[in-house]
Formats: sequence, structure tokens, C-alpha cells
Amino acid sequence: MYNTKKQQLLEALKILELEIPVSYIEIKTQYKKLLKKWHPDKCKKNLDECKQKTIEIVAAAKLLFDYIENYKFSFDDKNDTHNHSIEDWWFNKFGNDSLWGQNK
Repeated sequence: MYNTKKQQLLEALKILELEIPVSYIEIKTQYKKLLKKWHPDKCKKNLDECKQKTIEIVAAAKLLFDYIENYKFSFDDKNDTHNHSIEDWWFNKFGNDSLWGQNK
């Protein structure tokens, strides 16, 4: 499946069609937007595709929200920095944290 927790978070952002840096509000807004688009009751495409996409969107958002809540880490705009690479962003956010840091 996924090699690292970092890859899980990055994949969740990809599913939600977001790029880093991203704020908590952006995650929440995009989650609601995509859920409206893909919810089986609203979606005009193939029902199975809509159901699968909804499951992916909910799982991605849950992963990100759980991470933010459990690490008490704010993704608000004032804490966002615009780095030149994903690795720089990750190190600035999580440093040498044993679970999420670059030294994993």
C-alpha cells in the first residue's frame, strides 16, 4: 500500500486536489466541494464510480483531520510557509519528529 505516513498524507492531499502548503480551512472547503460533486445522491456519473470517489474523499479528509487533531498542529494561513520543495516544507512542519520527520 503506502510506504510511509508522509506518503499517506501526500496522497490524501492529492485525492482532495490540494497542494502544499495548505490551510485547515482549505482542506475543509475542498472536502465539502468534492463531496457535493461526487456524492452518489448528486453525482450524474456512474453510481459505482461516485460511491468509490466519495469513499476516497471521506477517507482522505479523515486522515488529514485526524493528523491535525492528534498532533495539535495548525494548518492555518499564518503558519504556512512557501518552500521550494516538498522536503523543505515537510522538514519545516515536522522537523526530526520520530514518526513524521525526515529522519524516518
